Order: sequence, then C-alpha cells, then structure tokens
Amino acid sequence: MSVSLAKAFDDGVDAARRGWRGVVCYVLVKWAFVGCLGVLFLGTVAAALWTGFNKAVPASLIGSIHKLLSSLREAAASHGGDTSSALSAAFQGQPAFHWGGALAVFFAGGAVLLCLGLAGHVWGEAAKASYVARLVSGGSPRWMEFFAGGNRFFWRSLRLLGLYAVLTLLLMIAWIAPAAVLGITAGKAGVAAAVFWIAAGLVALVYVMTRWSFGLSSLVVSDLSPRESLRRSWSATRGAFWRAFGLFALYLAAFCGLEIGCLLAGWLLIRSLGAAGVVLTQITVYGVNYFGGFALYGMLISFYMQRTESDGGFDPEGDSTGISF
Repeated sequence: MSVSLAKAFDDGVDAARRGWRGVVCYVLVKWAFVGCLGVLFLGTVAAALWTGFNKAVPASLIGSIHKLLSSLREAAASHGGDTSSALSAAFQGQPAFHWGGALAVFFAGGAVLLCLGLAGHVWGEAAKASYVARLVSGGSPRWMEFFAGGNRFFWRSLRLLGLYAVLTLLLMIAWIAPAAVLGITAGKAGVAAAVFWIAAGLVALVYVMTRWSFGLSSLVVSDLSPRESLRRSWSATRGAFWRAFGLFALYLAAFCGLEIGCLLAGWLLIRSLGAAGVVLTQITVYGVNYFGGFALYGMLISFYMQRTESDGGFDPEGDSTGISF
C-alpha cells in the first residue's frame, strides 16, 4: 500500500510526545548503566596498575580502586598535594613495572566492558522500539512495559545486530577490496576505475542499508526472527525505496535543524549565564537527542505498519500479533 511520509513523521513526533515516561525510563536506565560502566572502567585501570606494580592480579576491582586511591592520596600528600608529581615518582621508583601483566588486565577488562556496553545498548534499543510500537499503534503503555519489552526482545535484537554486522562486513569487503586491487595494480586507469567503483559501491551500500533499516521494527511489530525481520524489511521497502530514503532525509533535516537551533541558543545562554548556560545547553541537547531517538523509531514503525497493514501491527489493548508483556 501507499505510504504517507507526513503520517509517519506525525506518528513519530506524537510517539515522542506521548512517550515521555519511556524517555525518562530510558535516560535513567542509560545513565545508571553508564555510571556502572564508569566504575568498572576505573576498577580496570586500578587493577591494571596494581598488577603492574605488584605483579599479581588483585582479588577485587573495588578493592584495587580503594587501594589505588589511598596510595595516590598518601603519595600526593608527601609531594605537597601534587598528584602528577606523585604519579611520576611512583613510576620512577618502580623500574620493574610489569607492563605485560598490566596491559593484559587492562585489555581483558576493556573487552568485558565493551561486551557489557554493547549488550546494554542493544537492550535499550529493543526496549525503546517495543515501547514506541505500542504508542504508534494508539496504545498507552505503562512505564514498566519499557523494561518488559527490552527483556523480551533482547536476544533476538542482539542476534539481529550480529547479522547486520556480518552482512555489512561482507558488503564492505566486496566494496573496498576490488577498489584497492585496481588502485594498486592498474596504474592511473586503475585509480580512476577504483574511484568509480567506490562511488558506485557507496550508492549500493546506501541502497541496501535503507532496505534493511526496518529490521528492528519488523522484529518487534511482527514478532519475527532476525533473519525473517531482514527479509520483511526488504519486502516492506520494495517499490518504496525513495519514500524510505525520504523518511530518513526528513528526519535528519528536522533533527539537525533542532540540534543547530539548540546549539545557537546554548551559545547565547552561555554568553549571558556562564556555567548555568552550559548546564542548560547540555540538558537541551540531550533532550533533543533522546526525544529525537523516540521520534525516529516512531517514524520507522509507522512506515512499516503502513506498508504491512495486513499484519495489524500492535493491538493497543490486546495481543493481535502474539506479543504480550
């Protein structure tokens, strides 16, 4: 069926407006999670330093943070409060610093933090998409449904991200490798051919990514597997590529306009209010980003629902698609 971009845009804005509870939940969960990751990162750095100085991995990350901060306070006190001099003296006094062990602990901890950060991001996106889908279909979800949606769709969303990553990597290899071979082996003509191939590949990449861009929407709305959600996204955009591309262009134009407006207003606030203006600017920019993220999901889901009207989408009061919380 035909898709109205105006309706998709209006549905997205309305979802962000009515879904302010979900936005608040998303912000609180995200920043609490980021705070935990920050503590773990500090613990990883402290554990790496402890391993380097003592050639032994500490038994506790929190314990290593406490010991490191205590040592820094004592060293800084002995150097007149100058922490940088204390650190320099500590390293100079430890010629046998075990760099191999320290780096091993640091990169191992970093790998764990990267996995945790990725999992948290996927959970948040799954929760956001499921919550917004309820809003777009006319429902009034409770704030607890934000958490239920994230839990329900987390693993499938994670597998979808992995599928995206593998397919995108294959596309990138098919795009860049021939251009590199042409540019290296075929002289000036090869360079020209490589430039043409890169340009053509960029167009093809934008086309494919646009056709796959409704993967999470179809996964949540139609309760599909990751593979089926990509197939449904491709089907939903058949004959509607330019409308789908126009939807992203419309969103980016509106979002960038708001972002630039916020930054200009922030510049004026900072000039007149100083530090208070910086705080207000940050709050405004983050607000635009978070509400903009909900609006984008609303647009994508509205577009998908219009293209697959026979699926029914979410029943705002029931469970017409097999999705329940």
